Amino acid sequence: MSFIKGFKKFATTTVGLMAIGLGSTALLYTVNRIFIQPHLNQKRRLQAEACAEYLFQQESQHPVATSSSIRSE
Repeated sequence: MSFIKGFKKFATTTVGLMAIGLGSTALLYTVNRIFIQPHLNQKRRLQAEACAEYLFQQESQHPVATSSSIRSE
């Protein structure tokens, strides 16, 4: 019980508030780096691969005229 009372007393001081702020910021940064960012990167990569596959299929179905074939006409 004395630990909790001491912690509450420490949390009301300026140094305690700064420690709580730094600790919570570090916790949010770490959670973002470990859990959220890899998931978003994977989602973005899958979306880019799907877009590239779509563009590749469109290009193979409808070949684009090159500039040399346009000049020869």
